[in-house]
Amino acid sequence: MRNLVAISGFVFGALLFTGCKNETKNKITGTVFQSEEVIVSELSPQQLIPLDTVLIKNGTFSYTPKTDQPIFLLLEFDSGSRIPVLFTPGEQISLSINDTVPFGTFVAEGSKSTQRMARQREALVATSRFLDSLNFVIELYADSANYTLMRAKLNDAFDARMAAHNAILRQIIDEDTNDLGNIMAFYQSLGNLDFMDVNQDYAYFKKVNNGLQANYPENEHAKYLNEKLAGYAEAQLRQVRVDQAALRVQIGNPAPEISLPDLDGKLRNLTDLRGKVVLIDFWASWCGPCRRANPDLVKLYEKYQSKGFDVFSVSLDGIPQQGNAKNDWRFAIENDKLQWPNHVSDLKGYNSAVVEVYGFEGIPFTILVDREGVIIAKNVPLNQLEDELKKAL
Repeated sequence: MRNLVAISGFVFGALLFTGCKNETKNKITGTVFQSEEVIVSELSPQQLIPLDTVLIKNGTFSYTPKTDQPIFLLLEFDSGSRIPVLFTPGEQISLSINDTVPFGTFVAEGSKSTQRMARQREALVATSRFLDSLNFVIELYADSANYTLMRAKLNDAFDARMAAHNAILRQIIDEDTNDLGNIMAFYQSLGNLDFMDVNQDYAYFKKVNNGLQANYPENEHAKYLNEKLAGYAEAQLRQVRVDQAALRVQIGNPAPEISLPDLDGKLRNLTDLRGKVVLIDFWASWCGPCRRANPDLVKLYEKYQSKGFDVFSVSLDGIPQQGNAKNDWRFAIENDKLQWPNHVSDLKGYNSAVVEVYGFEGIPFTILVDREGVIIAKNVPLNQLEDELKKAL
């Protein structure tokens, strides 16, 4: 989704214009210093759609967008500069572009939104230059006795510049929270450095989203942002539920019920094993540490099964990367010779309901339950589990 400068496009709104009547008013003109052609593409929610290649003559170019709604365009010059533009039908935008600097800077007339995006770009170029200067100083002091002290000062300077850049983007958004160009601020980055982050800047993501939902509720790009934020909010709530479950799943408390289907679709319940000492083993076929631990778990099962020990395996197979999660799960059981009968899964990966019930965030994860269903050990390493079993049996 991101190159050196990641720009993801959003096209907002549905304004009623007649294409033929307004086509002559639609115009983007520009001047550049050194480029000879420009590729014009549409920035859609998840892809870049090439539209046209325009030749630049005597340092000037002209392009007529054919659209009946606001549209984000990316102008890619052969000098390497990449300029984002928000075009609304009926506008005549004039750009003065400096394509001699990295990324390119520009001045815009005829579009307040594109003018704000030009200020976003100025901040990006300034921050890029500043970080380049920091890297130069780091290299200069690499072999110096004062390197550690200098590096600490440079780290402080880096943090200050990142905060200043973030403040500039926030200010631009606050000037008009309904401006469609605000969305570009969320996707500004240098390499893997994001200048706005949904965790840190959630209030600003929300401001922009509220403006779009109020004015463009049916637009696909507004919907896309809204869905992303809804997913983020749900993830935050889910994390709260996981944390709360982790507080409940403690030694001395009853183990919560698990009722899930096995490979044949038959429901198996944890409480059906009441009267036995049970290891609840959360694992998956794709989990390397889980698979490496399976031979030792098999040995423990074989040694203590006759004394009342059992295993209740809960698989977190079903992650998006799996083509056939059920087959993977079945093969792992057979290949690792997991001979106990209680293998269950809803094949939803980390979206499984058991994650919120037992409050864990990674696998392998184990819970040892006594004959009355009370938790007596939590996430005990297998090389220590035998001692716990001896005490419980």
